[in-house]
Amino acid sequence: MRLCLPYPNPILKTPAASVPEITPEIRDIWAEMVEVMEAMPGYGLAAVQIGVPLRLAV
Repeated sequence: MRLCLPYPNPILKTPAASVPEITPEIRDIWAEMVEVMEAMPGYGLAAVQIGVPLRLAV
């Protein structure tokens, strides 16, 4: 499981790429994001917060 990147990690300010289609790899990233979000005290998570520069959020 990936960890949330701490501020001021530069990737947090990097524009994220759009996701043109949902592939098995995207589904795997999304599932990992749900796992990370549930382990953290929060209500949502962006892919960029775990080092994945894609426009995904849970």
